[in-house]
Amino acid sequence: MRWINLGICLLIFSSEVVLAIDQITWGKYDYPPYYIHKGELKGQGSEDQLVQLFQKHLKEYQHKNQNMPIARFSLKAEAGEKFCMSGLYKTSEREKIFAVSIPTYIGPNEMIIIEKEKLGHLGHPKTIAFEELLQNQKLRGVFQKRSLGNVLGPILEKYQHQPNVQVRSYKSKQVYGMLLLNRVDYTIDTIPTIIYLEKISGKSNRMTSLEIQEVSQSHIYISVVCPKNAWGQRVITRINEIIQSEKSTPQYRAIIEQWYDEHSRQQLRKVYDEVFMNWKSK
Repeated sequence: MRWINLGICLLIFSSEVVLAIDQITWGKYDYPPYYIHKGELKGQGSEDQLVQLFQKHLKEYQHKNQNMPIARFSLKAEAGEKFCMSGLYKTSEREKIFAVSIPTYIGPNEMIIIEKEKLGHLGHPKTIAFEELLQNQKLRGVFQKRSLGNVLGPILEKYQHQPNVQVRSYKSKQVYGMLLLNRVDYTIDTIPTIIYLEKISGKSNRMTSLEIQEVSQSHIYISVVCPKNAWGQRVITRINEIIQSEKSTPQYRAIIEQWYDEHSRQQLRKVYDEVFMNWKSK
């Protein structure tokens, strides 16, 4: 009996050791202010802080952070490696390939970013048709070489070879600099990105945003993504539990609201309270 009890104890101890050393590698792409890799604000991005929160609660795992582009993370996760990434769009296409959490938050969609003083050329609209804007030869648009989704992507592809349209492998900071120097007139980006760039450049309130008429969904759903296997689904189940328990706390709200201005923060809070707070786990 003593040997049986000893064997049971060893089995339990071994299981605990295995669980204790199970590791999640968190991929972090370079996209301030969601992930901030360098400078005085390093590690203070909204996704940086969400990952820290998840790691704090996922005590049954060891954690490693690794900077990498989304494409590299996707290859590793598709191969079943123990990688997860926070801050990716929750889409039906992604859910076919990966284990995807409930939204970590729901925020305003990407918008047209343009200098306030140039709104007069457009008649001071509140919204604008992307195709109509691209057709306007008097205004110069610049866009990062990345996916704009199933609606805006094909529209941009149709006009990308026009002389007033540039599609380049730029970062948001480079595009913002071009806007300030009047080398281009508009781009597509998120409100938090522009607020962050205004903060670090010291040039606030130069830009404004316009909703894009072709985009029927005014908000985006952001989630954590892991491999679509038993391990990944276990992690996602725990992530969902953490989101549900933490999303009503002041700390969680502060992380999500950090890089919004007062106007967009009010919009965010409305969706947060009416949609996000009522979102149920699968």
